[in-house]
Amino acid sequence: MGRKEQRLLVLERYSAEKVGLLTERTRRDLKRRKDRHVQASEPGQLVCLDTFYIGKLKGVGKVWQITACDAASSYGWARIIPACDSREAARFLREVVRPSVPGRAGS
Repeated sequence: MGRKEQRLLVLERYSAEKVGLLTERTRRDLKRRKDRHVQASEPGQLVCLDTFYIGKLKGVGKVWQITACDAASSYGWARIIPACDSREAARFLREVVRPSVPGRAGS
C-alpha cells in the first residue's frame, strides 16, 4: 500500500462495507451497474431513512440530522432534530416527507 491511490481504495472498500459511506468513485461504479440493490417502481413506494449525530449547539443542546431518500427518484429531504428517537422520525415523515411525495399529499 505504498501509493496514495492504493490506500484510498482500501479505505473506500472498508467504508462502503462497514459504514455505508460512499465516495464519488463508488457512486459512479454503482451507477454503471445494471442491477439495483433497492427496487422501487414509483415515488413514495420506498423511502430510506438515516440519522447521524451532529453535536451540541450553544443554546440548543444535542442535535441530529435525519435524512430521507426516495428510492425510485433519489429525491432527498433532511432536517435537524433535537432527539434521535421514533417520535422525531415519525414527525419528520409526517411533516416533511409525506406532504411532498406525489400522490400522497393529505392522505
